[in-house]
Amino acid sequence: MKRIICLIIVFFTIINFLEAQNFTKIAEIKINTTELEKTLQYVSTQLIFQSRQQTDFHYSYDVTEIIKPVIDTIKKKDKSKLVFVFENQLGQSVTANYSEFDNLLTNLPAVLMYGKEVKKVGDSLVMGDDKEGNVDLSELEAQFAQFGTKKRLHLQIKNISPAEKARILTDATIIFPKDMRADRWISGVDKITVYKFTSDRVEKDVPDTGQSDESIEQTSPNKREKPVRPERPAKKERPPRPERPAKPENPAK
Repeated sequence: MKRIICLIIVFFTIINFLEAQNFTKIAEIKINTTELEKTLQYVSTQLIFQSRQQTDFHYSYDVTEIIKPVIDTIKKKDKSKLVFVFENQLGQSVTANYSEFDNLLTNLPAVLMYGKEVKKVGDSLVMGDDKEGNVDLSELEAQFAQFGTKKRLHLQIKNISPAEKARILTDATIIFPKDMRADRWISGVDKITVYKFTSDRVEKDVPDTGQSDESIEQTSPNKREKPVRPERPAKKERPPRPERPAKPENPAK
């Protein structure tokens, strides 16, 4: 009976805790690959699977660069509370936290990849000229610029089916390189919604005292200070030894 009562108490405690948690929507980012090409520098990326299966080089963008305008407005202490929801027009969605994008927290951040294939060396380019015969070399310069931004992304997945491969490379797909399966890799991403985790608990802000981190650490009450050893009492001076009495002189014989 006591065990049942304890389980009921724990159950209601968990419910009350969950009700105290909520997420506040702070931003919504529309994804349009045409607009991304105008505002961000793409990276020519090749996916390499554990079985050495690989794809051609396609356009991709670091998710960090896409969400940067939002991240820059968030305080450093609140970034770990962010949750990102990636959605497509089919109603599919996946979630991720900030640690999956920050280059300081992961060596394989998530990327957004889509079907535009990077042209290879040797492909033909058609360049026109104007009335004066000047050739427009902008397309040629753009193709040469891409060769300096190539990246081979080694994945944790052993291999992938041709159907899955076609799906990933058809439309804007969010790729999590550390995933062991491609279940979270949804295609056709057209929106990223950013939420911030909040709680009913009052969070105490650390007052800005104008001191450096080093000085705060030295004066922190939580820091254990070494006990001060009491001074040793001064040694008592020994009294001077009494002088020995002089020996009596022997009487003359």
